[in-house]
Amino acid sequence: EREDALHWLSPLEFYTKHADTIQRRTEDTGTWLLRNPFFKDWVKGSSSQGTLLCTGRPGAGKSVLASIVIDHLRETLKDQYVVLYSYCNFKEKEQQTAVNLVSSLLRHLGTD
Repeated sequence: EREDALHWLSPLEFYTKHADTIQRRTEDTGTWLLRNPFFKDWVKGSSSQGTLLCTGRPGAGKSVLASIVIDHLRETLKDQYVVLYSYCNFKEKEQQTAVNLVSSLLRHLGTD
């Protein structure tokens, strides 16, 4: 019944995409990012940049880097914050409406 309610809230399931992306990454991928002083400042909130933006061509590894950041934040901030995330894909843009994206974040709160 709970799963039905969560699916009704949003059809988007980013935790599945996240799990798939985690399985695709290889050991030590993205460690350069986690060690970067700018990234460390961003995590602490001492950076003037509020948004971490990663751009690139399809297949360049943006989702893999995002999954590394998500896991890092979930591990290091688990006692202070809930980490919500979404993965957007241009092939699924019709389903990824603003309402569905926000609703998926609410759905995510119900599963954590």
